[in-house]
Amino acid sequence: MKKTYCYIHNDEPAVGDYPSREAAIEDCIYDLNLKLGDMLETGACVPVKVEELTPSACEIIDHMGEVAIDEIGEAAEDWLAGLTKEQMIRLQGKIDAAIYDWLLEIDELPTFCRVTNVKEHIVTEKDLDNDPE
Repeated sequence: MKKTYCYIHNDEPAVGDYPSREAAIEDCIYDLNLKLGDMLETGACVPVKVEELTPSACEIIDHMGEVAIDEIGEAAEDWLAGLTKEQMIRLQGKIDAAIYDWLLEIDELPTFCRVTNVKEHIVTEKDLDNDPE
């Protein structure tokens, strides 16, 4: 996957999907009509994977166990206590796949990114000379 960049100004959400920091800076200056000495930030965009957002199999199994004990009582206490690591890994794969497929079906896969390697940039005269207008 090709690396892309975005710009951030005044703690607003990151904007863009640019091929370089320079392109992000240029668009930020133009889009926001920034002036000499104004500050912006650029960062690398790292796509968020659906698996990073799904609940863990452990959380789900723990929740199911708690509900069973609350609803049924002591008889449900050991239910699912003997699951193996392999069973939990398989369950996690099924959870991730089901949520991914559902998000794909409803056209809601994440379009946002994690911004890393953020660098501050102060608008210079050279930046303003590159203004597309």
